[in-house]
Amino acid sequence: MKVLLYSLTFLLLSSCTSYKTIALKGSYSDGNFEAYSEKNKDQVWDNLIDFFAKNGISIRIIDRSSGLITSGETRAPITRENSKGELIDKQLG
Repeated sequence: MKVLLYSLTFLLLSSCTSYKTIALKGSYSDGNFEAYSEKNKDQVWDNLIDFFAKNGISIRIIDRSSGLITSGETRAPITRENSKGELIDKQLG
């Protein structure tokens, strides 16, 4: 009897939940990109360090000669779209 009661309770509670998927309206890259700059390596390096500092991102490893920078744990930014497909709530940048 308990098994039947638990099964019915589970079915009742699980039927109340709904998962709605909303497709993004804007077009976004897949995350793989390259960027080129007219700035020299030292200027780019300084700008990158400034970006980390301004956004409160900790640096775990930094090696200027190889260009290697790794950050500490960082909270991922949350960005959403409005009804027109425009980004809102940009947290980094």
